[in-house]
Amino acid sequence: MKQHLTLSIFFILTMISCRKDPVIVQSNPWEEIPNLSLNSTINRLHANPSEMLIGTVDNFARMSATGTVVERRELEVLKGVFGRPVLSDFVFTRVVKNINNDRELQFHLTKSINAIHRITDREIADSTEFVIFEELGNAYSTGAFNSDGSQFLYAARSLNPQENRYTFFLFDIELNASKNQFVNVSVAKRINIPATLLGSEASKLTNVRYLGNNFYVSTLNGGFRITPDGMWQQVFSHWIWDFFEHDGKLYSTGFYQNQFYSSEDDGENWVFANTDTPLRKAVVAGGKVFGQDQLGLPYRLASEDFTSLKEISYNSNFFDDEPTAYQAIEFFNGKYYISVHKRLYAVEDIVLK
Repeated sequence: MKQHLTLSIFFILTMISCRKDPVIVQSNPWEEIPNLSLNSTINRLHANPSEMLIGTVDNFARMSATGTVVERRELEVLKGVFGRPVLSDFVFTRVVKNINNDRELQFHLTKSINAIHRITDREIADSTEFVIFEELGNAYSTGAFNSDGSQFLYAARSLNPQENRYTFFLFDIELNASKNQFVNVSVAKRINIPATLLGSEASKLTNVRYLGNNFYVSTLNGGFRITPDGMWQQVFSHWIWDFFEHDGKLYSTGFYQNQFYSSEDDGENWVFANTDTPLRKAVVAGGKVFGQDQLGLPYRLASEDFTSLKEISYNSNFFDDEPTAYQAIEFFNGKYYISVHKRLYAVEDIVLK
C-alpha cells in the first residue's frame, strides 16, 4: 500500500514539474512611440542601421535606435501633394504642385533640411508631349531607389500625339562624402515601354520596386524588369500584383492564387513556385512576409509556405475596419513597427490571433 502511495505521489509531482506555465498574450501588445505628433497618415517607413525614417505627405521624421524622435520636419504642401514619399537611407522623394502649377519631383536629403533638388515634369518632357507626375491610387509606390540610393526610377505618364503611355525616368544621384549636400541629380535614362504591352491607363500600375540588382514594375498588364542601365524586359504578360524578395529568391504575385512564381537567378528566369498563395501586395520585414489585399487594410502574416495569411493580434484601439489605416510596416533594431494612421507602434514579436 505504501509503495502504491509513494508511486502515486511521485507521478503527481512529476506531472506538475513537467507542466509548462501557460503563455499569457497581452491584449494590447503594440506599444506606441511617443512624441511623434505628425500632421497626417504615416505612409512610409524605412530603416537603416542607425535610424528609422518616417514619411507622410507633409512630414518627415527620424527616430533613433532607442525609439527617440530626433527630428520632425514640416514639408511644404504648396498647391497639393501627389502620391506618397519614397524613402532611402540618405534621400527621399515626393511630388507636389508648385506655385506655377507645375508638378515637381523633389529630392530631399535626410540629413539636411534645406537641401532640396527640384525637377518639374515640364523640364523633362519632350517638345511634343506633356508628362504628368501623378498619384496612382492602385500603386503602393510609383518609384524606387536602388540599394545605395545612387539611382531612382520613377513612373510618369506621357501624353503625346502618337500614344498615351507610361514612361520611366531613371535618375542618377550624386552626394558629397558627408551625404548632406547634392552634387548632381540628372536623368540618366528614359525608358519607354510601349502602351501595347504596359497599357495607357494610370490605374494599371500597382508597384515599382528594387530587388536584387534590378528594378521591377508590376501592372495589370504584366510584370517588367528594368536593369540599372535602363534596359527593360517583360517577364510576365498576366496581371502582376507585386514582386518581393525572401530568403534569396524573388517572387511575383498575380490576380489568381495559382499565378505565383519564383526566380533564383535575379529575375532572369521564373518558374511556378509549386504552391498557390493568397498574397497580393507583399512586404518583407524582419525575415517575415506580410500581405494586404489592398493598401490600408490590416497586414496579415504569411505562413512559411505562403499558402495562407494569418490574422495578427492588434491593439483594441486600432482601426481594424478602416481601409486606409495601415500603410507601412518595418523591422528595426529588434522590433517590428507598424503605422496606424498618424501613430507608430512597436512590438518585439508578432502575436497572432
